[in-house]
Amino acid sequence: PIVLPQNKPTMKSIFEGVQVSLYQSAKHTDPHPASLLALLTTDKYKAQVQEYRQKKIAADKAIAQATTQGEKEEIEKALKAQKANLIAFTPSALQAEGRGEKHQYTHTGFLSFDIDATDNEYSPESIRDSLATIPEVAYCALSVSGTGVWGLVKIAHPERHKQHFQALEAAFKKIGLEIDPACKDVTRLRFWSYDPQAHINHSAKAFEALYPPPAPSSATRPKQARSANRSGGHLLQWAQDKLT
Repeated sequence: PIVLPQNKPTMKSIFEGVQVSLYQSAKHTDPHPASLLALLTTDKYKAQVQEYRQKKIAADKAIAQATTQGEKEEIEKALKAQKANLIAFTPSALQAEGRGEKHQYTHTGFLSFDIDATDNEYSPESIRDSLATIPEVAYCALSVSGTGVWGLVKIAHPERHKQHFQALEAAFKKIGLEIDPACKDVTRLRFWSYDPQAHINHSAKAFEALYPPPAPSSATRPKQARSANRSGGHLLQWAQDKLT
């Protein structure tokens, strides 16, 4: 296993003992088991991410000044190649070998989400800080580019990953946020990112919502609407109690 520096929480953490697969880059397919908690709390790869962000800023300026589509595509291609060399991991899967759903894996119990700021009207910092107030959000930080947001929720039924993802996607849409549909892939690769203002909730609640939701039993009573007394109608009463 790759050993990472780890800042241990003072209380028992939902991340404790969770192992994910770490890859030296997006080009590599040989997994190394690594502690999820260590990856979320280390700054080991900080310089790598900061260098990439500076190159992205320069590339974005160059693209804006480019006079032909060919020039823009060459700049984008070079930036994509740079990104592919960054450290990456699979937040939802510990792979026995290789990479991808066709290879054997163990679910970590966490589902990741990815929000591209260009698809949303809010700043990445405001999205991150707002989502951090949701009890089911276990981790929330800026993405590797610094222009998006990514996060983790612990899910109640890992074997129903895609149904949990669809419920989360629908709940986020209700609060005006679009999340990347690629996150429904259990083995999706995530580039490690650096964010000193990242939010981590060591006792986050499990996300139980599924889509489509299970049929209610005859004994189930309708929920009474609760008062939304925090900012943003507390995120639309957390998307109207996660679509139920």
